Amino acid sequence: LGLIAVGMSTTFNAQHLLGQDLNGNPGTNFFTPPTVGVQRFSDASTASPQVDFADVSKLSGDDYKLTFTNTTGGYSLTRISDGASVTAANIGLSITPAATSTVGDSFMILPTRNAAANIGVSISDTRMVAAAAPIASAATSGNLGTASISAPVVSSTTDLASFGTAAAPLKLTYSGGNISGFPATLPVTYTPLSGSPITLAAPVASVPYSSGMSIAVGGVSFTLSGAMQDQDSFTLGPNAGGVSDSRNAVQLGNLQTTKTLLSANGSPSATFQSVYSQTVSAVGNKAREVKVNRDAQESLVNQATQAQQSVAGVNLDEEAANLIRYQQAYQAAGKVMNIASKLFDQVLALGQ
Repeated sequence: LGLIAVGMSTTFNAQHLLGQDLNGNPGTNFFTPPTVGVQRFSDASTASPQVDFADVSKLSGDDYKLTFTNTTGGYSLTRISDGASVTAANIGLSITPAATSTVGDSFMILPTRNAAANIGVSISDTRMVAAAAPIASAATSGNLGTASISAPVVSSTTDLASFGTAAAPLKLTYSGGNISGFPATLPVTYTPLSGSPITLAAPVASVPYSSGMSIAVGGVSFTLSGAMQDQDSFTLGPNAGGVSDSRNAVQLGNLQTTKTLLSANGSPSATFQSVYSQTVSAVGNKAREVKVNRDAQESLVNQATQAQQSVAGVNLDEEAANLIRYQQAYQAAGKVMNIASKLFDQVLALGQ
């Protein structure tokens, strides 16, 4: 659950930061950003290292032991579950050790141990939900062609200032088979329909147009399709207000089925749902294993009890049978004594 909490809060926050809320402001962290737990061993005198998440897709849910190996911050990192040596980069962490250290000082690194308990929502106003995208697109009303531009997808907010203002957005113009008007300081990547991406270094004067092509510039990607006429143009600029726009909300929803965790061969291999299913399955299997072991132990206890009772216990049926037998023997002996008494009396009577 800690792995899911870290993965969900980190990836959700990252996507939420790419959006725009109803106040027209950029998105903020939706969840409280998770932190990596660091615990020093009691005899460690070195200052605790700074440990941050670098790539949540590489997290595994394991805990680690960091041990300083020299006096200048050099350290070794081992996985506690099996003692295997690892590197911070390979387990999705960024570690900044103290400048000076004591050889042998150790710290426990707990990336996901308490994440599920500490996760929380950071925003308190629904208007701060960044459901919209910060960049909007439109075809100029005077266009003569039938071409259209898709709603842009934002993957980075670093260069959004290059798209102008709401009053004066970036304008792309078609002329002579080419699209021009790109920001002078940004490279452009375009991908023809059924083609491979082509990246041009800044400044980019123009790119050849083909219907269905996709273009990515400054962290914003979009598609142009249809028939163009010379001087047809399209605008890309700030999304004023963000009303009736749920593009970023859709991207947030897509995270549910996007593989973002448990990197394998360099790529994430699991979704939040699949990791949760694995967790439930593991808990169920462990519970079943414990139940089977409990039943087996109960059977052994019952067998031992029966064996002990067979040696030292009292068999009530056997004792009842013996009691009846002894009672019958007593009654028979009583009759013998009674007959003997009568015979003795008769003998005495004959002697008189």
